[in-house]
Amino acid sequence: MQTGSLARRHVRPRRVGDLLTARFAKLPDWFTVGAALRVARLKGVDHLLVVDRGAVVGVAEARVLEGAPERDPLSRWTPASRATLTPETPIDEARRLMAAQGVASMPVTSGALLVGIVTLAALARAGA
Repeated sequence: MQTGSLARRHVRPRRVGDLLTARFAKLPDWFTVGAALRVARLKGVDHLLVVDRGAVVGVAEARVLEGAPERDPLSRWTPASRATLTPETPIDEARRLMAAQGVASMPVTSGALLVGIVTLAALARAGA
């Protein structure tokens, strides 16, 4: 019988909390694409949580921003979605919600606390 971390490695993730990442940067929507990319490179992140007056308005991906004009506002290249997931959200429900919203990643919150993001790629790797 396996115990501890060895046993957990073989358990298929069932909820968003099993797959979320805290590797992101939070930026205001008025940042330019060029400034956002510089922050992403400096912090070594691929996902940028975009906020307007403190509220999350979407998640931008650095790989998408690479082809955008440097002086464009970040908001122009951020898929709008105010929806969030919780760590308890089942991964199949998260996949459906992300598809319905047309987004590749979504913030994960616990109450008012932002705990991370989850991506479609992470869901796909988990077999969702």
